[in-house]
Amino acid sequence: MGTTARTPRHYPRMKIRGARRRRIAWLHGFQRSMDELAGAAGIAAANFDMFAHTVAAFDSAPDYDDSYLERLGREAPPADVECPTWFTWSAFGATYMDTQCDGGLLLDLDSLRRELSCPMCLPASFYEQHYGGGYVIPTCARCERQLPTETPLQWHELGRSLSASAVCPSCERRTWTLMREYADDVLDGNEDVFPLWRPADDESVSRG
Repeated sequence: MGTTARTPRHYPRMKIRGARRRRIAWLHGFQRSMDELAGAAGIAAANFDMFAHTVAAFDSAPDYDDSYLERLGREAPPADVECPTWFTWSAFGATYMDTQCDGGLLLDLDSLRRELSCPMCLPASFYEQHYGGGYVIPTCARCERQLPTETPLQWHELGRSLSASAVCPSCERRTWTLMREYADDVLDGNEDVFPLWRPADDESVSRG
């Protein structure tokens, strides 16, 4: 049907209606644009929420990428360690519990002598007594990089043995350490590359 008025009486009303539609046409266009933006924003928000949930799931998963724990057959090292006072591990080579912490020093119950530092109370002194003066450098068991000198060490009793952990700056988390000797490199004339390693002082050890 054409736009011609059927009667003179209809023409003014049709003209006014067309002008009104032209005046508010931009509002309809704006509304359509906003609907399209809202739809795109909704899709983006849904994708963002999905990504956030994925990241949170990975963050909450304990050691999801730490296959080194499976190789060592251990759990992640705890951030805090308390001295047990009585050790299952023996500092004096006995097959029974003969090691007791007495004021930060290990008491040999057979001789009642205190000569060794307690690994829990004085971890740096314990390292110096066992590895100091040699080219034994604690190495991160996860990324296998040498820990920087002055890194605080923390010792753990694992049954009848001890193992150390530290916060690896490369992994940005606490990991088990491997006590590796680099004497061969030193003998090749690389003393400047492998200086004597030392841990942080016992007074500056930060738990965590």
